Amino acid sequence: IVTKDLPSVSAAKVPVFKDLELVTVTPAIRAERRLGTDRGALIFRISDVATRQTGLQPGDVIVGINNTRIADAAEAGQVIERLRGSNGFRLFFERGRRILFTDLYF
Repeated sequence: IVTKDLPSVSAAKVPVFKDLELVTVTPAIRAERRLGTDRGALIFRISDVATRQTGLQPGDVIVGINNTRIADAAEAGQVIERLRGSNGFRLFFERGRRILFTDLYF
């Protein structure tokens, strides 16, 4: 038997600030995590401080920011970086096959 890392563990991580690492949702990650969405940015790691401030958790999938549908981790990181210092933004995410949202302010 040969063991391998799960797809989300071996996927390329996209750091966003110092508190967040994202991974692009792929068919393998979708199957591994039993996700409803077929694209977006899986939160692979988030600091405890960021979780308390935002309500986001590891395993949540960012699917939209404001009126922009998020295709992958790189796009999510770019949009979040671009909105840093703005009046805030609405982040849509999947958790447990439900779409939820949170308003973030930096």
